[in-house]
Amino acid sequence: MTLLVPLLHLLVLFTAFIYADHSYSPIAALRPRHLVAFYPLLSDSRDYAPYGTTNGYTQDGNTRSTITPKLGARLEQGTGLDFPVNIHRRSFPQLTIGAWVQASEAMAVNRGCLLSQDGSNVGRAICVDRGKWTVGGHVQDGVAVNIDDWSFVAAVFDENSTKFFVNGELMEINVVVASLASPLLVVGAAEDQPLTGFTGYLKSVFMFDVALSETELNYLMTTKGVVAEDTEVTPVSTPVSDLVVKVKPTPHLYLKDRLENSVSARQVIDPDADEYNAALPILDDSEFLSVELVYAVDIFDDESSTVDNIAFTLWSLEPKHRALQVGSIVTVQGSPSFDSLASTCRINDDTNISPFKVTAHLIACKIPEMNNRADNDTIKLSVSQNGVTFTSIGVFRLLKRPSIVRLSPLQTLRSINPQVIDIFGVNFANLTTLSCAIGGLDVPATFLSSSRIQCVVESTRFDESLSSVKIDVSVNGVDFSDDPRELELVNAPSMDSLSPDNGPTTGGTVVEISGHGFRENMRYSVYCGQNVTDDVEYSS
Repeated sequence: MTLLVPLLHLLVLFTAFIYADHSYSPIAALRPRHLVAFYPLLSDSRDYAPYGTTNGYTQDGNTRSTITPKLGARLEQGTGLDFPVNIHRRSFPQLTIGAWVQASEAMAVNRGCLLSQDGSNVGRAICVDRGKWTVGGHVQDGVAVNIDDWSFVAAVFDENSTKFFVNGELMEINVVVASLASPLLVVGAAEDQPLTGFTGYLKSVFMFDVALSETELNYLMTTKGVVAEDTEVTPVSTPVSDLVVKVKPTPHLYLKDRLENSVSARQVIDPDADEYNAALPILDDSEFLSVELVYAVDIFDDESSTVDNIAFTLWSLEPKHRALQVGSIVTVQGSPSFDSLASTCRINDDTNISPFKVTAHLIACKIPEMNNRADNDTIKLSVSQNGVTFTSIGVFRLLKRPSIVRLSPLQTLRSINPQVIDIFGVNFANLTTLSCAIGGLDVPATFLSSSRIQCVVESTRFDESLSSVKIDVSVNGVDFSDDPRELELVNAPSMDSLSPDNGPTTGGTVVEISGHGFRENMRYSVYCGQNVTDDVEYSS
């Protein structure tokens, strides 16, 4: 009975939300400067987040499913949506992703992912496994999946913890979920998975670049969206005894941790988490100011009135190590705001390029191919908010994209012991961001030379059904090579008998080893105590 009242309440809230303006959603109002992306999925696959962050630039998705005006995206096996939004832990150490979801009867016996990096349950993913929720491949036995009923789900990924929130219940997961090399968000099945995927409906997909608290997640689950009207929407005060004239603040009202829908004046805060003590009169703590927490129509960006004659302040830069390749995207965030029509990027003070993406406080520049460029050149990057005044972001090292020539060995045994793989190629660089993507999992690489690196393979991390995994290399931890190589995964052989089973201590005896799983294209060594021999001949 404890869940019955909240669920009935949520059903009423859902009906109201369907017809609400997306910009008035509680998702858009909670922490807008940390809302990387928001996809209502009620009419299209557009991103309705009011701002962007360093790695979230108001990017619209590609739909491979049907979108309905009331139920959202209809997902079946082999269908899904692809969103150009980065959810990799290297870009977002803290991340909260979630959605409203209605699972069909098929999910009681099938497997499929709602939100993931590549359609599988590995990495940052929320999935269903035969009627049970899974996060990052870990089954959550505490709460069953509601079949043919709406549920609010969210996964909170932190550097040192993982949490799962479903219908008002927050569960701790005793594991830190890793990321796949594929950084982009997939809803439902990936494009190359025609026979798998989630079956049901999904809408209101959101992504915050912070770890939301239980109170904030409950707010997202229970707060109604506000319908946009032509009349001005302002907070209304509840009359109190000995009424005083109150100075009305700019209505930037957001719900934060430990706040209820009715809050004291001292608890009302702005988007940057500063209290409105100066804007509101000091009230007795016993007196309450009733505030309807909405995303009001007259909210505006105080910094967006002009960008002329105001010094640019850099907030953040990606990639942080300033190592680039042709095709890399440099993301600059700062203030005052960027003009979406006039903002531009400039390389070496002489080459202007159109930005890859522009939002209120973000510009993303894609590095083009440049003629007459020597190896390991440096380039100077500048950005302009108005197309006239440019601000230098500094010097970047422009590297050639790494390329893999071969792996050694080409096979690795499925073993609990990690195994070192030598990767030979060109254009490897000795940077702390040098890494390998092995079967979609990021691992650090050891630099030996510009043509050789080493990476450690933990074969037990891969599904037993896989016969091989792809290995790729990245110099800056973001951009990977264009030619990954296959590493074969083979089961370790087993020995049944030796013939003969004894011999002289002087050695020299030829021993025949019988067993299973021996392969002709593998190199074998035989250990006897502290001694080892590589003089092994394959027979059958």
